[in-house]
Amino acid sequence: MAALIHAALDRAEGDVASARRHLEDAVAAFERQGLRLFAAAARVRLGELTPGAEGVRLSSDGLDAFRAEGIIDPRRMVAMLSPGG
Repeated sequence: MAALIHAALDRAEGDVASARRHLEDAVAAFERQGLRLFAAAARVRLGELTPGAEGVRLSSDGLDAFRAEGIIDPRRMVAMLSPGG
């Protein structure tokens, strides 16, 4: 959870590189702990900060994870689980 907070703060301060590192750490930690929706939210945020096709893929993968759980508005869940976007 701390990595998500650090990423949001970094993003607000304009330090995109540090925000991306924190989000990569968050995705890995949430996946290790089986917190799939938190990992998906962090992946969407990471995709927002990653240029090109890789960023689109990351965001799509994250949003698809929410849809697979029957969540109708994945972006609202991302905003709740990973504020600061």
